[in-house]
Amino acid sequence: MYKYLLHYISMLLVALFLSVSLYKTGALEKIEHITYDWRVQTLSSSHDASDDIVLIVVDQFSLEWMQEEQGIGWPWPREFYGAFTQFAKEAGAKAVVFDMIFSEDSVYNITDDKAFAESLRVIPSIGALALGNDNYGIDTWPQYLKQPHISNCSTEKSSEKIIFPIKELSQSFTNFGFVNSLADSDGVIRRVDLCKIFDGMVIPSLALSTYNSLSANREKNFDNEQLINYYNALFSYKNYNAASVIQSWSALQTGETPTLTLDLFKDKVIFIGVSAAGLFDQRVSPLSKNHPGVDIQATIYDNLVSDSFIKELSFKYSALYMLIFGLSTTFLMMLAKRVRDFIIPLIIIPLLVFGLGYIYYLYGYWLHVSLVLSVVVFVIVLSGILGYLLEGRQKRYLKTAFSQYVSPDIVNKLVQDPTQLKLGGESRELSIFFSDIQGFTSISEQLEPERLITMLHEYLDSLSTVILNHHGTIDKYEGDAIIAFWNAPLDTDEHERLSVEAALECQRTLKKLNSVFLKKYGVELRTRIGIHTGKVIVGNLGSVKHFDYSFIGDAGNLAARLEGVNKIFGTKILVSDVTKEKVPSVTFRKIGTIKVVGRKQSLEVYEPFSETDKNEIHERFNQALILFESS
Repeated sequence: MYKYLLHYISMLLVALFLSVSLYKTGALEKIEHITYDWRVQTLSSSHDASDDIVLIVVDQFSLEWMQEEQGIGWPWPREFYGAFTQFAKEAGAKAVVFDMIFSEDSVYNITDDKAFAESLRVIPSIGALALGNDNYGIDTWPQYLKQPHISNCSTEKSSEKIIFPIKELSQSFTNFGFVNSLADSDGVIRRVDLCKIFDGMVIPSLALSTYNSLSANREKNFDNEQLINYYNALFSYKNYNAASVIQSWSALQTGETPTLTLDLFKDKVIFIGVSAAGLFDQRVSPLSKNHPGVDIQATIYDNLVSDSFIKELSFKYSALYMLIFGLSTTFLMMLAKRVRDFIIPLIIIPLLVFGLGYIYYLYGYWLHVSLVLSVVVFVIVLSGILGYLLEGRQKRYLKTAFSQYVSPDIVNKLVQDPTQLKLGGESRELSIFFSDIQGFTSISEQLEPERLITMLHEYLDSLSTVILNHHGTIDKYEGDAIIAFWNAPLDTDEHERLSVEAALECQRTLKKLNSVFLKKYGVELRTRIGIHTGKVIVGNLGSVKHFDYSFIGDAGNLAARLEGVNKIFGTKILVSDVTKEKVPSVTFRKIGTIKVVGRKQSLEVYEPFSETDKNEIHERFNQALILFESS
């Protein structure tokens, strides 16, 4: 047992090593991303997005409305964006945040840019810029803009180029923030960089710049790389299409009733961006392959304000759960013997791992489910291999050895519980079968050794098959004799009936064989069978290194005696009264009462026969026997 346990502990260590290796090389990353996204999709609705954030989006409806009603295609004149800021000012909004980079002059005229620049000054406004390392953009901070001073975010990540809005607009925005997305290897945005270094300065993201512009708690420090805590899809916040805002602002200017009332935007932070597919600001998030970028920027800002970023658990927590679930799976796999025993390690434990990942996410933490699950999978696979090597060899041996002596059903049960095969025995009631060929010595003198062995093999094989088909266990062969028994090694219902029916079937089988033997070998065989039921010691008898499954006891001796008594009575099968009383389904005729050497009590013996064998001779014999015993 100690060696067996040591094998499984070693296997667990191998599973832990393989899992950590896969984790360190990034091989589990794809699986982890998939399982993480499942958690986001399932639980994102359990968190409420802030009511203090609203979106104004240029959607497909707005583009079509502007084209059909105003005759204006994309890009729009920037005076319309000025309408957003003016409307926000009138509504009493806290700020407007543009998730749009106005890096080129308006296609209409310079007056258009000036008008938009003036409107940006009426309310706190945060503009977007882009950082990169390609050839597009400038490599120094413009002298005409004040330098940012960010103290609540530190990073070592840097960029060589920067793209600003045009100078006219840059000087009008209150603050700036970059809008670069941080996509994982599969292209999905799960994280965000809150700041980066450019030209020796720390540049905030659009969300962090908005937070620093509006929050009173600017002293709170944030780690640069954060996991975004998404809320619902596709829009987490109340959003209004750009067309309705423009219409409402126009209505206010002319004294008409606006479609959107000003109170909808009071004390709100307004994020302005695009959602129409043709404007190419769709991002891939755990919630959607077409997630508007402006909604993601608003979500990041919301996470900053509520301090609700998802926190990635350190490796030590994953290691702890790897050990817990690895040990549990190892223990269960070590004990599993039947199919139902595998339900917990194969189904329940993986579900528990997934459930744990969901619970942690619900409370704002990311547990690496794939890392923990990989240990469980490795333990299951390696346990199967180890079980095959350790137990499979034993089971294969049992099947090979016992299939020659017991029925397939019994072999399968023994394989499932090999502990039944141990050195030692037990007292058990068996129905014991002895058979022998009458006059086999004279027959052996008539045939050449090779032909004799061939015939004997055919005979033993045929009768053994009958015994096995009747769920008997073949103890041994002694020359031409067969010794078998029922009700061991496993309990056998109606073992008395099965033994008698097997004897009758053996005689019928021999009758068919004799028609072949007579033509092939020139001889016919006559077999005598004795059956008795009684208590014996049965088990694996022998030495530690070599033992046989057999029995010892007087009941076995009596069965052997009954086989010999057939010669006196001229019968083929003799059954003791003990066996006969338990087989009401078979017809017997009483042969007589015998006295066995070594036994004080006399024994009644009976000959069984099938209904097809019943005839007038049997009836007359019974009548004669009654008269004989009564005289």
